[in-house]
Amino acid sequence: MFKRFEGVVSAWGFFAGVTLALVVLTGCPSLSTMQTPATVPKGDLRFGVGLEGVGYSEKESGGAISTVTAPQFEINARYGVTDKIDVGAKLYLIGAEVGGKYQFVKGSFEAAVAPAASYISVSLGGGDSGDSSSFSVTYLHLPLLLGYKVTDWFELAFGPKALYAIAAGSASDSTNQSSVTSSGFMVGGFGSLQLKIGRAFWLAPEVNVYKPFTKGATGVIWQGGLALLFGGAPSAAMASPMGPP
Repeated sequence: MFKRFEGVVSAWGFFAGVTLALVVLTGCPSLSTMQTPATVPKGDLRFGVGLEGVGYSEKESGGAISTVTAPQFEINARYGVTDKIDVGAKLYLIGAEVGGKYQFVKGSFEAAVAPAASYISVSLGGGDSGDSSSFSVTYLHLPLLLGYKVTDWFELAFGPKALYAIAAGSASDSTNQSSVTSSGFMVGGFGSLQLKIGRAFWLAPEVNVYKPFTKGATGVIWQGGLALLFGGAPSAAMASPMGPP
């Protein structure tokens, strides 16, 4: 899994390497979708809050399923640049994300692509002992957002997602220093029930699942919970699956 080692790998270096592997494999970034397939109307803002959990599940040799979970809290904002393009930013517990969205199909069936990049960075130690470690990861996201408007107030959203992680870590003590780099690729998908309540408020429970294609990864990464979206009301024509009368 690791692509490069430098220096003498001390106990802290080993810790940094293990931590780095866990970051790539267990999805410490935000894996949520937290948006509609439709872009935010031109000139409007839409805000979101996500109350979710993230986890890694794998099947053990005995057949039992083991799962590690952690809470995830997120806030985001998106701005409509044109009728087909919006941009957005998201903050979560230990990182941030920026991205855009291009909607190429409108109507009762919607389709958009929403590339994004996210970044996390963590540092540990650095006290009187002189021991310290740090790691940072850049994640490149490429989801395809599909949606079917069942009614004016209910839409099914789903689609495939791909993610590529590029990570770097380092560790040092009073006598040694080490560093390591790594990368990993994941593919998966999401599903969301998007309930429009009022003119510009959505309740959107969702689940996102990824399979890492990295040596040593045998399980799946998931994130699920509830997203609350408000602002950026669609026009009357786009709010109805049947379009304008």
